Amino acid sequence: MNILLFDMDGVLLEPHGYHRALQETVRLIGRALGFMDVHLTTRHIAAFEAAGVTSEWDSAAICAALLLTHAWSVFPDASLPSEPPLPSVPVHALSPPDFVPFFRQLVDSGLSPLERAEEILLAGYQGRRRNAWQKDVLRSLLRTARDPYASLTHRLFQELVLGSQAFSETYSLPPSLDCESYLLKFDRPALSPLAQEKLRDWLSADARYAAIFTNRPSRRLPWAVGAPEAEIGARLAGVSYLSLIGLGELSWVSARHARDREAFLKPSPVHALAALRCALGDDLLDALERAAEVERGKASRSHWAMFDGAQVLVFEDAVKGLQSVRAAKQVLARLGVVISVQYVGIARDPIKREALIREGAMVYSSLEEALFSSEMGFWG
Repeated sequence: MNILLFDMDGVLLEPHGYHRALQETVRLIGRALGFMDVHLTTRHIAAFEAAGVTSEWDSAAICAALLLTHAWSVFPDASLPSEPPLPSVPVHALSPPDFVPFFRQLVDSGLSPLERAEEILLAGYQGRRRNAWQKDVLRSLLRTARDPYASLTHRLFQELVLGSQAFSETYSLPPSLDCESYLLKFDRPALSPLAQEKLRDWLSADARYAAIFTNRPSRRLPWAVGAPEAEIGARLAGVSYLSLIGLGELSWVSARHARDREAFLKPSPVHALAALRCALGDDLLDALERAAEVERGKASRSHWAMFDGAQVLVFEDAVKGLQSVRAAKQVLARLGVVISVQYVGIARDPIKREALIREGAMVYSSLEEALFSSEMGFWG
């Protein structure tokens, strides 16, 4: 039995939509606060991610908080609403703040990025003391960053990501931007039509399976809270026929077990275990519950015996996905179920390549290069 596990962003997709949506969100916030032009560059975004701020929901809110504190030097009463429309503030001569030095202070604090940002700003960043009202404004802006119903930055970002129509359908909120999905507009499939066809042909043979496991928001469970961003990505990548496990599904099962919303995401073994079961066509709810049982030490070998001797190939652009599969292999071994795993890294950036190699991955510049490489013999 052969099972392929694919990450989405950076593997099945060349992701540009999220970064473009972040740039536009921050530009809109800056203009609403009177800044002539706020342009996040790829250098800014790389610095955010290097500081451990990998959620655009968080980075958008932190950038908005910095813009607001900067604007207070001209308009001390300036604020942002929790929902559109955006305020209209006269243009001023202030340059935008330098975001990078602030984000560097968020590293290795023991706090989440949002918590650390709040701590720094309330303490008087750059010697600027805040009054009680301003502190309340900053707290609200940062603490609601992940709530589409209470956060302006979240709401703007999600409408740009999903497009106005899908945003309204997902959240039952009126759109404000009249835009198409930035994911559909700017993301690009990593596989050519030929490679997509060859992959589908390969999977049509007996005992060959595949699934997607991604940290993207997803909505395969109709009653779970989430946006269909993983589904959009699968469709764009030409692999919408594959099962997928994303944030929406794992948030649901983590809530059932009284865990944090992101507790079962990579690098947790639950993410990889649920994906393995879905690859074989398991019922989604059963796959999630069985995976959670293993992590909690309550699993039975009989529920996982079908994987004994399976060969798993995992394609990832980040170490957390490799760690998830490695942890899954270890917990299955404790049940007496042995799987072999080949770790395949997909990255062009030298720092990312080095990190993947340290995790034991064979690294390629693209998924297509990996699938067609003679070393892997994938099509052989």
